[in-house]
Amino acid sequence: MKVLETNNKRVTLELKTRKIVDIITLAGAKNFEDYFFKTLYNKDLKALSEIIYSLVKVSEGEDRPFTSSTAVYDFIDEYKYEKNKCYEDIFNEIAEFINNEGFFNTKMSPEELEAKKNNLMTSMDMEKVMDTVLKDVSKEVAIDEIQDRKSRYTFKGYQA
Repeated sequence: MKVLETNNKRVTLELKTRKIVDIITLAGAKNFEDYFFKTLYNKDLKALSEIIYSLVKVSEGEDRPFTSSTAVYDFIDEYKYEKNKCYEDIFNEIAEFINNEGFFNTKMSPEELEAKKNNLMTSMDMEKVMDTVLKDVSKEVAIDEIQDRKSRYTFKGYQA
């Protein structure tokens, strides 16, 4: 468990597979690790608040410390101010917590985690990139094929 605490509020983050799946579902993502590092790289504050909101531990009989993921914004502001942190610091704390608990695809060494956090490729939607590349390549192949056929059917100065 990871505790985030301000003068006004103490929040305990708890990792459970069910909570990870809820985050993936809410985000419309396919893979938690890819989603998390993309949001970290892009400093996506909405995603940060949703992750914190989803990971908050609520004991039986207790009320949730936040009424919604948008209510987390005030907590983030207080936490940043009181702990002299920036958004990236909060993302990094949560990344280390998730990694240490083994909730990424593989458990990474501190060096591997740092490399993953700073990798530009993590910010890209590789499926979308590959779709674009494949469309461009198939367009080029089609143009080449048309030009090749056109040149084969050219004879005596006549083009088909």
